[in-house]
Parts: sequence; structure tokens; C-alpha cells
Amino acid sequence: MNAPRAEKPTRARRPSRWTCLYCYHPFRVERSSEHCPACDELNLRVDQETFWTREPALVRVETILKAAIVLAIGSLTALMLVTISGGGMGQGWAIAFPILAGWILWETAGLVTRRRTTLDMRLLWPVVFVCVGLGPTLFLLATGLSVSFGNPAELLGVGLLCTLLCLIPAWLCMCWARCFVRFREGRIARGARCGPAAAPVDGVS
Repeated sequence: MNAPRAEKPTRARRPSRWTCLYCYHPFRVERSSEHCPACDELNLRVDQETFWTREPALVRVETILKAAIVLAIGSLTALMLVTISGGGMGQGWAIAFPILAGWILWETAGLVTRRRTTLDMRLLWPVVFVCVGLGPTLFLLATGLSVSFGNPAELLGVGLLCTLLCLIPAWLCMCWARCFVRFREGRIARGARCGPAAAPVDGVS
């Protein structure tokens, strides 16, 4: 008789796309709202389509981050309006730059609980840092060529150094994005595997 063939190891299955927003039990809200069959928490359909979690600890983290962003952007706006004198483009940047920075940071903080944002932050943040690095390079090169300020080759070298330094946080942003995706998938998988905590029997924990 032939020996039974050994079963091939199977890959761990990825968690279901639709899960309870609190205990991560695989569960799809079909009506406007339904209670999770595992933990009995009320899930709204619109929330399940918008968020990947409404776990209280992560909601608090997002709230703290957004409060810090509002405080920082408000302080930056006030500082720029005070320090930039006159009108025109300077005052415009004093208003536009904090709004743009605040929107990007706000959207990024929202990923703590949201499924996605308006723009793909995994690409946006590296592009931001690359553009920040290219700015000094282009400025120094244009200055050196237009007004003969210093050696163009040296200015270009300094600018390229600034660009290379900005590539480090750009790379870190991509690494952070991959780590967060793994964190989110792992948290959902662990919750779906472990299930909600068992309820106490007869009121005794």
C-alpha cells in the first residue's frame, strides 16, 4: 500500500474584509445597523464601510493626534501671520501653507481608524519629502547660474546633499506605511481568532 501523502502546509488566510469594528469577528452589516453576533456591539453599515476599527483605544489615539495637529497648526498659523509683514504672496503662504499641512496631517491621523483617505498617504509623504529636498537643489542651482553666486558645481553638490538627506524620511515613511498595514491586518486577525472575552457567569467574573 502506498503511504498516505503528507498534507501540504496551507498559508494563513487573510482576515475577512468585513469584520466587527470592535472585536473583529467576520461579520457584514447588511442593513443600516446590526449587532455583532460575537460581542453584541452595534455596528452601523456606513461606519463599517468607512472604518476598519472603532476600538476605543485606537479611537482615543486618533483623537489625541488630531487635537495635537489642531494645536500645532493653529500655533504655526499665528506665528506666520505675526512674523510675515506686509501683504501679497507672503500673507497668502501664511494662510495656505498651514491649511495644506494641516489637511495632510489630519488625513494621515485618520488612518488610525479609517480604511482609506482621499489621497494615498503611502505615496504622498515620500513625494512631499522628495519635493522638499529638491527645492534647495533647484534654488541654489538657479541662483548660481543667474547671479553668479558661488561655484555652480558646489551649489549643486550642496543641493543634492539636501535632497539625499530628505530621502531618508521619505524611505522611513514607506517603511512606516508597510508596518502599519501589517499592524492593522495582525490586529484584525488576532481579534477574529481569539474572539471577544467570555462573559462572566452568574455575575461572577
